[in-house]
Amino acid sequence: MKHLDEQLADIRHIKEEKKQLRMAYARLFASADGLAVLADLQAQFGWRDGVERSTYQFGIAPNDFIHRDGAKEPVRHILRQISPIDGELKPKPEAVS
Repeated sequence: MKHLDEQLADIRHIKEEKKQLRMAYARLFASADGLAVLADLQAQFGWRDGVERSTYQFGIAPNDFIHRDGAKEPVRHILRQISPIDGELKPKPEAVS
């Protein structure tokens, strides 16, 4: 069984890895190409002007609703990853040459 110090070190390591991954997402989607890809994903999967639109449509079958709503989850994940938390700052977009 691991000692408490080892467990705490493991937790700190995991938190640091997650922070580094979030920063990678932020760098990627702050670039001109990343912004273009994110805008396309949002347009394809139910966002308009950066706002998520409702998946519900009158008369839609429940399974279709679930499928359409689930299709948005990768975009939601990206947006969560690039959103600042705990005072973190997002990288500024790269200059376009």
